[in-house]
Amino acid sequence: MKLIQLSSYFLLTIFSSCINDDKINNANEKLSVQDELNSGPKEKQAIIVPGEKKKHLNINILLDLSDRIDPKKNPKQPDQKQRDISAIMVLCQAFKNNVNSFNAFKTQAKIKVFFHPEPYDTAIARIANDLNVLCKAGSYPEAAKYNKLLYQKIDSKFTNGLNKIYDLATKSGQYPGSNIFRFMKDEIKNCVEDTNLFRNILVIFTDGYVYDQNEKYHQRNRYSYIEKSYDHFSRFRKHGLMTVEFDKNDYGFMKANDGLSSIEVLVLELSPPKESPIDIDILKKYWNKWLNEMGVVKKSINPTGQPVYTEQYITNFLSN
Repeated sequence: MKLIQLSSYFLLTIFSSCINDDKINNANEKLSVQDELNSGPKEKQAIIVPGEKKKHLNINILLDLSDRIDPKKNPKQPDQKQRDISAIMVLCQAFKNNVNSFNAFKTQAKIKVFFHPEPYDTAIARIANDLNVLCKAGSYPEAAKYNKLLYQKIDSKFTNGLNKIYDLATKSGQYPGSNIFRFMKDEIKNCVEDTNLFRNILVIFTDGYVYDQNEKYHQRNRYSYIEKSYDHFSRFRKHGLMTVEFDKNDYGFMKANDGLSSIEVLVLELSPPKESPIDIDILKKYWNKWLNEMGVVKKSINPTGQPVYTEQYITNFLSN
């Protein structure tokens, strides 16, 4: 009888030891993956991600490849390509910080690049598709390793891909632009994920003028487009007229959508011509009224500037 009890005790001890070893091995494997995720050169943590109630970042980038990126028509320095890419790399850093704020097994961060309409050049479309980065949560090491690989390659992936996209667009000399009105009407809700889990952000890179030759509508003083030369825009360059007439006579964009409270909108690189700096005020008036009427609660409309200022716009937007 004593021999049976002793044998049972011995087997129980071995079994318990195996369970503990498995737990330790699993914990070590998780720790190892997380350590690898955080390994490598230490980068400045310029972007503060939400802390108290952490959510996964869902960053959507809408690029306007109009003649705003043509170095001949827009010869400022740094050029528009450099300004856009510099800002997008700040967004990539925000994505990486957000990944770091979760366990490597749990991150679901997303960052995607859009054009609307699709560019004529299939090479541009193919490269842009490769810039859709979606982390996958899972309880297995494969999920963490997949996320780790995305994390490690995102900087080079975006730098190389964006340079190719802008160079191809510039070389072709064709600048179809971006149909922002149609995107806000038909596509923006595809940028929204479950708000209990995600912080949904749309970042629009544009000079601020909204125009597509096939998307020109208006009802009274509401328009689907604004351009420098059209009267419903240029009239407000007269000093004081915007304060008196814009809201009184109900000028603005036509409402393209509603119920957009689940997504935040950051507009970057508004670029008025040097001879008409007041255009920045007119652009902000149109954009703010438009986003308000579509239900966007958090928004920020910002002019172009040196990359250090644009970085601060992004930092402030994501931090507050």
